[in-house]
Amino acid sequence: MISRIDRANRALLAIVGLILLVLGALVLALGWSVFGSDEADGPVIPARMTTFIRDNPWYWWAVAAACVVIGLLMLRWLVGQVHTSRLSELAVEPDRSDGETVLEAGAISDAVEHEVETMSGVRGASMQLLGQRSKHRHKLTVLLDERADINAVRSRLSRQTVPNLRRALDFDDPQLDIRLGLPARRRRRVR
Repeated sequence: MISRIDRANRALLAIVGLILLVLGALVLALGWSVFGSDEADGPVIPARMTTFIRDNPWYWWAVAAACVVIGLLMLRWLVGQVHTSRLSELAVEPDRSDGETVLEAGAISDAVEHEVETMSGVRGASMQLLGQRSKHRHKLTVLLDERADINAVRSRLSRQTVPNLRRALDFDDPQLDIRLGLPARRRRRVR
């Protein structure tokens, strides 16, 4: 879902950027008399348009309404950019009647990242907790070294990291997505 949102954002920003670029180029072309000196020396708003605006008092109300709608849409888009599914804390025992144990997400992430980064062939690791406090999933990204044995790293992650996370969170089956990243030079060789 996140990649779909990212693609939509990139497409929207590319379209807006292209429209602004074309409009800017047209204004520059008008100013440099590309379309003739009469157009360059003329008023910004043509006489027919000023007459239309003067004769129709509703025009400015329509412009104001359109600006408000565009502003609200942009505000909604901006709020959507700030919203994230990352967790700051995690309910470890959510179904207890006498309360719940809450664990800071950064503590879990730091522990898992430190454990993974000590493995041979691992250059770095990053873990994110996504979802809701009681229903969540973990996303672990592991950047491998150029000489890393991928099978050994995968085996050690499944034999050591996943069971440790399971014990720490007291979950039978924590959702853990693991992505292994290769250095650019090795990626070319693997293809």
